[in-house]
Amino acid sequence: MATLKDIIENKKREIDIDKKQESIEQLKKKIGVLPPTRDFSGSLSKPGINIIAETKIKSPTSPRRINGKSMIDLAKYYEKSNVAAISVLTDKDYFGGDKATMQKIKEKTTKPILQKDFIIDEYQIYVARAYGADAILLISSILAKDKIKKFIELSRGLEMECLVEFNNEEDLEKIPDIAKIYGRNYRIINYKTDFGKANIHKDIYKSPDYIEKIPANAIKVAESCIEKKEDIDYLKGKGFNAFLIGTAFTSSKDIKRTIEEFASAKGFSEEVLHNNAERVLHV
Repeated sequence: MATLKDIIENKKREIDIDKKQESIEQLKKKIGVLPPTRDFSGSLSKPGINIIAETKIKSPTSPRRINGKSMIDLAKYYEKSNVAAISVLTDKDYFGGDKATMQKIKEKTTKPILQKDFIIDEYQIYVARAYGADAILLISSILAKDKIKKFIELSRGLEMECLVEFNNEEDLEKIPDIAKIYGRNYRIINYKTDFGKANIHKDIYKSPDYIEKIPANAIKVAESCIEKKEDIDYLKGKGFNAFLIGTAFTSSKDIKRTIEEFASAKGFSEEVLHNNAERVLHV
């Protein structure tokens, strides 16, 4: 299984190659003739269940493809559904995506596109806009606070918004006040200081949500480990506005039906949340 260090080092090499093939000036020329971006923030802040559906076909934690569909095939399913936005993974070596695929998905759909990648260089932000992203993912665990702020400002200058992701309180505190969309990733991958074996924690019911520490006016996104409608009921009741879901859809034998089921969630009442918390404590 690839470590985070492996992924980041590979990403640096990938960026160096891309810079030689296409300069920032060339990317700016492409961006200059593009239409305005789609409203990612608005799509996540509507009443109801706002789902970001992910075009996930593989993962560094597993050597097998999740399904036999392509990212474009998945995007076509999502386009016909009532999801709020589409997440496109653009890391090639570990997730099976690329910028050209994102561009094709943008051309074939009308929903806002979130680019998911390991953004560590401002060059990648120009690439994201040039190849169809309406928003990008920033991972706070791999970025310093000042760089997160710089990347958010650059993205907005290019008409894109940022979903800033965190796993724990330390990473949450690195997110600057200018952030508008916070993502609580429940798939916590803890690496040792020597980037040893990963410890993957996958229980949304036994993990803190940190909702009270996120600014009240921010859009709150729950990410990963959402496997059934009841999970959305629980998370909606906790205060999340949107839900980023990948494997539950991409591994489904009936994607359309699964999306409809998840979108029918209502959110649990405070009483149900309390009873559920008591149940978890006694498990």
